Amino acid sequence: MVFITSGIGTGVVFDGQIYRGKGGVAGEFGHMTIGSNAPIECAAGSKDCWEAFASERAAVARYMNLLEKQNGTGKITFSQLIDIALQGDEKAKIALKETAYSYESGYLTSYKVFHLKLLLYREILSGLGI
Repeated sequence: MVFITSGIGTGVVFDGQIYRGKGGVAGEFGHMTIGSNAPIECAAGSKDCWEAFASERAAVARYMNLLEKQNGTGKITFSQLIDIALQGDEKAKIALKETAYSYESGYLTSYKVFHLKLLLYREILSGLGI
């Protein structure tokens, strides 16, 4: 399972039970390395993991970075970013596309390990036409 909000939460379910592994932290795919120099640090302080590239916070940070290049300032929520993209803002669409690409990269890595049959996530890009 994959759940995306301000971070990325994952879990492995075997025979209807959550697999916890040694120390209760198995399935932490949100912290697997998928690149370097993400737009944010993850909750653990890394800029190399899936969460730092593909969470809602990462999408907002990408957008804010694009705005700062044109002296934009302020803070927005992920929901506001979606609304801005739906209004046609190209920078918002770029931020969401890059985040979706990072999400896909992490998901495909997880898929290759487990051949996942079910993916639960918040459909962040539906209706955007991107």
